[in-house]
Amino acid sequence: MKRLLVTLILTTVAVLAADAPADVYLKYHKTVLSADDPAALLPYLSTGGRQKLAGMPSEQRVQVLGLMKALAARNVKVVKTQIDEDKAMLYLQGLTKNLLNDRDETSYGRVEMVREAGVWKVDGEHWGSDNKPP
Repeated sequence: MKRLLVTLILTTVAVLAADAPADVYLKYHKTVLSADDPAALLPYLSTGGRQKLAGMPSEQRVQVLGLMKALAARNVKVVKTQIDEDKAMLYLQGLTKNLLNDRDETSYGRVEMVREAGVWKVDGEHWGSDNKPP
């Protein structure tokens, strides 16, 4: 199993190396929505993100993935990308469910990306009504 996971990560990293930050994020977002195992997120996360995930007990990692799925925006579009050497900021728009009235609402995301060893990685993600692109 461990060997399979290492092979999966290495294959994914090779594919991601040629991708733009927005492409990597959209693949990550799709993986969040479809993954059953939090380890599927590892190829997309920065070193800091991987360390945070690895530092959680297994049960908590599964709970975090479930929460990420439940709160994830749908119909996500990248509306603006800013790249400064090995850092990038993505501004996103999508639909999220208002938990108070069960209605879809437009929400705005801001994603910090970092380039590690030539590959773009998700370093932080924030959603809300106050994250409109500048």
